[in-house]
Amino acid sequence: MKEVSAEKTQEELEAAQVSLKEREEELNSAKEALSAMELKVKNLQEEKHAMELEHAKRYNILEAEMLKRKSDHSSLAKDVENSRLPGYAYSWKTAEVFGKAAGGEIAVEEVVVPEDVNIDNKATT
Repeated sequence: MKEVSAEKTQEELEAAQVSLKEREEELNSAKEALSAMELKVKNLQEEKHAMELEHAKRYNILEAEMLKRKSDHSSLAKDVENSRLPGYAYSWKTAEVFGKAAGGEIAVEEVVVPEDVNIDNKATT
């Protein structure tokens, strides 16, 4: 009877060892999967950081461009104000300034300026 009991205990021990080995393999597999996921998370975090840096760089460039355009607009407004003729809304210089600001040149075929208008903004006698 002790022999049967010892055999049964031996079989249970072997079964437990097999079960333990299977669980160790599952654990190792889970560890490998976890390592792969951690690596993927790390790569995604690095990618996110790179994208945030790129976004900040673009934002700074856009902000600088906006400030430059604001400055250009102020300069353009001063040019317009300085180029007005008395009694007229705008001079040809103003039209040229606006034309250049719009990205092109003004094409004027014929300009007729009345004789009593001083286009140099100097007093006439």
